Amino acid sequence: MSPRAAWRLETLGFERVYDYVEGKADWLARGLPRAGTSAGVPYAGDLLDPAAPTCDLSDDLASALAAVEASRYGFCLVVNEERILLGRLRRSALEDAAGAATVESLMEPGPSTVRPAPPRASWSSASPTPTCGPRSSPIRTAACSVSSRAPTPKRQLGAT
Repeated sequence: MSPRAAWRLETLGFERVYDYVEGKADWLARGLPRAGTSAGVPYAGDLLDPAAPTCDLSDDLASALAAVEASRYGFCLVVNEERILLGRLRRSALEDAAGAATVESLMEPGPSTVRPAPPRASWSSASPTPTCGPRSSPIRTAACSVSSRAPTPKRQLGAT
């Protein structure tokens, strides 16, 4: 749809036409400007907390506990080297840990996540509040990953 719409706008005389290859969901997830009757409706990505603590699978338990204690949350988000969300490590698991325990052995795998693009009103009342980083944060999760690429001018997409 986007390439066709870009071409059509150009035929109507618009000169600065872009084909945003990643699509509308990515645009909304990145918090780029919205227009129309629902422009003011908050989306999940608008509600993300940049202060959510993170830890790595390789972190020692003392470091993970320090991350949890330095935040307002009772957990840290366990991420891999690419900042993809793997699980959640609760303070209670850290406090009850035995000597040889690891972050990986104590974490809860894959907590529920919310895609950053849907409007808040579309979540069920049982849906969790998202706790992954916003556009400006280095935190990336499977559900909160966003593209860092800018819109591509239509002419650079092989158009003649």
